[in-house]
Amino acid sequence: PARLLANTGLRAETPVPILLQVNPAGEASKQGVALDAALPMAEAISQMAGLAPRGLMAMTPLGANETELQALFAAVRAELRRIQSSLAVPGWTELSMGMSRHCFSFVDIGGGFGKGRGAPTLGFVQPKPTGPLAVDFILMPADPERQRALPEDPGPCPHCGARAWCRNGTYPRHLVVLGALAVQRWQCKACLGSASPLPPGVTSRQRPQTFRELVADLYVHSVSFRGLARILALLGCGVGAATLWRDVQAVAPGREPDPQAPLPAWVEVDETWLPIGGAKRPVAVVLGPQGERLDLRLSGPGFDWNDWFTVLAERGVRGVTTDDAPAYGPALRASGLDRQQCAVHMQRTVGRHIRRIDDDGLTHLDRVLLPILQRLTRARPPEAGPVLVNLWAAVRQGRVRLHPEVQALLWHLVEGWNDLVRSQRDPTVPASTNRLEGWFGRFKPRARLTRGLKTEAGTLNFVHVMAHGMA
Repeated sequence: PARLLANTGLRAETPVPILLQVNPAGEASKQGVALDAALPMAEAISQMAGLAPRGLMAMTPLGANETELQALFAAVRAELRRIQSSLAVPGWTELSMGMSRHCFSFVDIGGGFGKGRGAPTLGFVQPKPTGPLAVDFILMPADPERQRALPEDPGPCPHCGARAWCRNGTYPRHLVVLGALAVQRWQCKACLGSASPLPPGVTSRQRPQTFRELVADLYVHSVSFRGLARILALLGCGVGAATLWRDVQAVAPGREPDPQAPLPAWVEVDETWLPIGGAKRPVAVVLGPQGERLDLRLSGPGFDWNDWFTVLAERGVRGVTTDDAPAYGPALRASGLDRQQCAVHMQRTVGRHIRRIDDDGLTHLDRVLLPILQRLTRARPPEAGPVLVNLWAAVRQGRVRLHPEVQALLWHLVEGWNDLVRSQRDPTVPASTNRLEGWFGRFKPRARLTRGLKTEAGTLNFVHVMAHGMA
């Protein structure tokens, strides 16, 4: 059986955690190796690559009295210590012995105790392995010292340097939202000073970083600070809304994108608007090919697009997909970046332009040309570029007369056609900023629920937290 389990572990590339069953009473009705044969078997198991030995497991006779039980438990524990001293290999630290009714006999000889099937457990329970091996082993520590609260030795007294401690009560510290940890308070016998060393993962702030990140994630998913405070109060963790707000502000800087990280060759760039101090300000966002948020800036009047696009180019960006806003064109040309105009934005622009034209002043040629231009905008065939250029040349030469609004629409298409069809030639280039617009669609409703973004720093913190949770 051990070799079969070892082969299974090798195939799954996950060692199987096992306990070696021993038969301390030599009962014919129970399986397991005799105690004097446990060491050779343990040595053989330790050499099997697909196994992860943990310790020994034993069942006791049903009718054994208290004295007999303690003798059998002590014998198994002694055998485990013999294996530990003989084999210089990891593992062989756990004991699993007896049934629930034997727990006090087991504890009396200095062992931990555990029982499966939903019963209470004293000591350490090894979690179930994941993956293709659905093997459930419950493992108990053989060392009773491991069951005591940490830290056991608080070290020298921070007040006088003596190492003479006596326990002086406990106080709660929340590890996570649910549950609390009793922290040992120590009192120095020499100077009567107090110290309370905290176990790993617990901070003196009562709210570790994992708690703050959880609060930030719940805030991203539209749970208000007051709602969070009420939920936490129901769970026994009394934290006020103002404190939760400070926690989110503390998390936000860590969620800012790395301003020096390399960027993909092609990204999407667009703006959305946020109310800051009673006025709307645009926020420019860079989105990667997998929908990841890579950079963002507060833009608006006076924003240096040339400088920002130059920084993007230095970080590895070769081109961007944007809408047809006029601010992008000169900055892109100055930074040397290629451009794909968003096909959806162009279709909307052409549609709005056509709807604004007064039909009364249109000629027959204008009425024929307008739906053709609209269909070309939707299909974006690359070969239509020279046709549009020749038509525009004929208009400029006076050989073709068009309505002024139709002429303006034709020039808009001719001017941006090369940028509009770039994705047709290169499938890796996103044809639209739809993914970024969808991100804005999820972002804006949450932004409208905020009580007011009064400063640029607060706005950036808000955007970093929201963007990180929605990327």
